[in-house]
Amino acid sequence: MLHTLINYFLAIKTFKPKAFFFENVHGFVFKPHKAAMEYFEKESKKLGYNISYKVINCADFGVPQIRQRFICVGFRKDLGKFIFPNPTHSNQDKDDNLFFLPWVTCKDAICDFDYPLKEDKDKKEEALKGLKEQLANENATSEEINLKVEPLNTAAMKLGEMMYKESQEQATADGANGDNKNNSEEADVVDADFEEVKPNENDEKTADK
Repeated sequence: MLHTLINYFLAIKTFKPKAFFFENVHGFVFKPHKAAMEYFEKESKKLGYNISYKVINCADFGVPQIRQRFICVGFRKDLGKFIFPNPTHSNQDKDDNLFFLPWVTCKDAICDFDYPLKEDKDKKEEALKGLKEQLANENATSEEINLKVEPLNTAAMKLGEMMYKESQEQATADGANGDNKNNSEEADVVDADFEEVKPNENDEKTADK
């Protein structure tokens, strides 16, 4: 730990930042790390920094993880001293949670990450082709083939429609961002052409079969 701190403060001495941020395990304030903590405070003062530190629970600040960490922020002395913000979230099982938001769960954080990928569409089309070949080798009738293929076929078409819709929305969003950038007085003038994204004709033919 001490070796890490020596190199850390060597970087601060070299670059002389206005402020620095240091994070470590919550046990950094415990007795086994007393020497490291004393060195940290001494070097900060010697290099001209006021430091503020405390152990916080990341979940209390909207992070979807119950994780206690030692957080330290150093300000150059002419800039004053960092003041930690108040927690914004709390465990709703406690009684003192009236003025806090509930802890953010992993579901809250990543529930919207499930969206269709091109790989998913390719896999469905490959499965569709494989199923047709299998049924043909089994001398299945056209009616039997259609009965078994239709669910996969419908799913592939819906996936293609979703991907096309998302590409259109993304192109529209990119266009809006480009307009906002051009309207800004400090932004460079950039001419951007946004090409309309259309479904591949082969994809449509495959889905129609």
